[in-house]
Amino acid sequence: MTDIGTLGGAYAQAYAINDTGYVTGASQTQGMGPMLTTHAFIYQLPTPPFRRYHQMVDLGVLGGLSSYGMAINNYNHVVGYSTIKTNDERVHAFLHNGTKMIDLGSLGGPGNRWGSDFSVALGVNNLDQVVGYTYLPAVGEMPIQQVAFLWYQTKGDVGKMVNLNNLIDTTGRNYLVFSATAINDNGQIAGTAYDMRNGSVRAVLLTPMGP
Repeated sequence: MTDIGTLGGAYAQAYAINDTGYVTGASQTQGMGPMLTTHAFIYQLPTPPFRRYHQMVDLGVLGGLSSYGMAINNYNHVVGYSTIKTNDERVHAFLHNGTKMIDLGSLGGPGNRWGSDFSVALGVNNLDQVVGYTYLPAVGEMPIQQVAFLWYQTKGDVGKMVNLNNLIDTTGRNYLVFSATAINDNGQIAGTAYDMRNGSVRAVLLTPMGP
């Protein structure tokens, strides 16, 4: 067991590791009182013949004070969630591509400060396809609703977030997938869904259909 340290604060948590031993998670940073923050990090355990100590790398935030790294692919790209503004409770899913942190947005509508403008990334594959959950805005008598999302790049750093339920064929018509936690390189997605026929919660596997 190896203690991989912190970003200067009192605690750190590791959430995911890739095939080459890079770890991501979140660590308290150095500071006190209102300046105390928690940031996503990436870390690799040194391997022979390189015995020098490898420190955590702070991945920063989209804005505000906090970010959390939840998954990492084999290109060392990290996904998770971050606050987007100081003194604002909203968090958005992010993809850190090794150079910068990209805001993946939400399906709740921009500027919906206290409602549905919220998203969390939980999984990423080696194609930088990202899954997690977000909220849909209230419409009429329909309340805010949590749904799973799939995000994929369309051009450069620009991407598109879609409601995963809109991609499911008729075999899933009785289910509402409200969280997607992992995606492999074949596009298969593991998640959690409500069975609307009886109100139970089920583990689900979503598999892309061929042409």
